[in-house]
Amino acid sequence: MRRVAAQSKDAFRFIHRQVPHVIAALKPREIGHLQKALQASAHFAQLQSSQAADHHERWRLEQRERASRGDWGAEDGEKRLMNVYHDLFVAFLELPGLHPSPLRGFCAEKFSFSVPSWAALSRLSARFLSIVEVGAGTGYWSSLLRSLGSDVIAVDACTEAEHRWTIQYGRWHPVRHKQGSQLFSKPAGLLPATATAAPVAVRESEPNELHSRALLYCWPRGSPPPGLDGYRGQHVVLVGCDDAEGVGGIMATGEWEVEERMSLPQWPDIGDGVWTFKRKGTG
Repeated sequence: MRRVAAQSKDAFRFIHRQVPHVIAALKPREIGHLQKALQASAHFAQLQSSQAADHHERWRLEQRERASRGDWGAEDGEKRLMNVYHDLFVAFLELPGLHPSPLRGFCAEKFSFSVPSWAALSRLSARFLSIVEVGAGTGYWSSLLRSLGSDVIAVDACTEAEHRWTIQYGRWHPVRHKQGSQLFSKPAGLLPATATAAPVAVRESEPNELHSRALLYCWPRGSPPPGLDGYRGQHVVLVGCDDAEGVGGIMATGEWEVEERMSLPQWPDIGDGVWTFKRKGTG
């Protein structure tokens, strides 16, 4: 246990030294939870098999190589964006001998399931000036897209009170309480947004106006994703995996075709990416 405690303390000191802005962005309770996640990472690493340890080391080296190649975008772009999730992820890659699962759990609750990259975010914000995100969770992706100039409306089926576990740290962007399956029906009926981040102007949106926006999903649940069958717009963006509830759930409708795929930083055994779709028969 002494070794675990020492290793986790060293890891936290390294993160604090390498990316101090990440620690500055966390509340005291969240810093405590990060320290516990690092302790669990050190403990799990002591318990894992040699095969698992080798697998995680290969993952770490592969992700470090992708970062050094600039696969996720320019370093100066990341600095301008203040994408603290990305910066914490990259710092963790410099810490061998730690199991990644506990830290990913913390990051999924504080930020999002997928790690945003400058390359993907800048590409999306340049292409889509207005976006509606369904199942926004913490609103982390919406917040970053808004900071790059996109007009983003974020909705989620659950309020913060109902999301006490998965949204225990609050939200980064105003998120309105609305079922995705009801979003594009009349009346719009969007409730006021709730967020613990800095407030922004919130206005009611009619369904017709929502159809003019690109429809964004981050790790949707269900196949097809909620609200897709009622959406009459031209573009869908998926952040997630090429599986039955990700790319497969959208393609199964027969109405969409893939336009572009963008890579993202990836946790072990999770093929995160960004896919953009356009409606078949459109230019």
